[in-house]
Amino acid sequence: MSQELIVSTADLAVTITDLTTKANDLLAQADKAEIETQKNYETGTDYRKVVSGIRKRLEDKRKELVDPYGGRVRVINAEFKKVRDILDKADESVKTKMLLWYSAEQQRIREENERKRKEAEDTALAAAEEAEESGEAATSEAILNMAAETPEPEHKPAIGRGELTGAASVATLVWKGQVDNVLHACLGIAKGQLPPDLVTFSQSKLNELARDWHEKNPDAEEIAQHGITVKGETRLSVR
Repeated sequence: MSQELIVSTADLAVTITDLTTKANDLLAQADKAEIETQKNYETGTDYRKVVSGIRKRLEDKRKELVDPYGGRVRVINAEFKKVRDILDKADESVKTKMLLWYSAEQQRIREENERKRKEAEDTALAAAEEAEESGEAATSEAILNMAAETPEPEHKPAIGRGELTGAASVATLVWKGQVDNVLHACLGIAKGQLPPDLVTFSQSKLNELARDWHEKNPDAEEIAQHGITVKGETRLSVR
């Protein structure tokens, strides 16, 4: 075997020492990591990417050294496996903590959705009773039907990138709104607590409603109820 194809113990030691130091540092971070919030979870995602990157460097370097030296494959593989085992342990440590947090967060969200559902149901019943006492039986029935048809919001823990010690990252807080309960939102608009332009009505649905009301009242030229007016329009077409 030529001199160029000899991998000295010292050369191997330098490579292994550097990667072993990085792997042990990552393992130390993994042992100290606490996944208790959304931000922690996102940080764990970034951390695992760093572990994956070091693992790739390890494998690339192993191949670089192994390919030309068939006679030392077992020795080199054994040394690199030790480092890979440390990285696997570090990754598994943080992954387990992330899974525990994610499971607990899903349970919390389910409980919160159930609380909101019961709250909306109580509000709907109170509004329906008030409408019925005021002699608005149709409104009372509509409120109850709306409450029954309102879908439960589907919330899942967001998964994204977070901050990692030593990494140059910037976190931006962005506020976004969403409708958790249609009934609550409509009641808020009716009471003047929310702006009316929050709601956008579907013209196709309004047209369907117009046709339905016309079928029930074929002699009426115009029908107005529940704040909605429907009437027929004559359209000319060329044949």
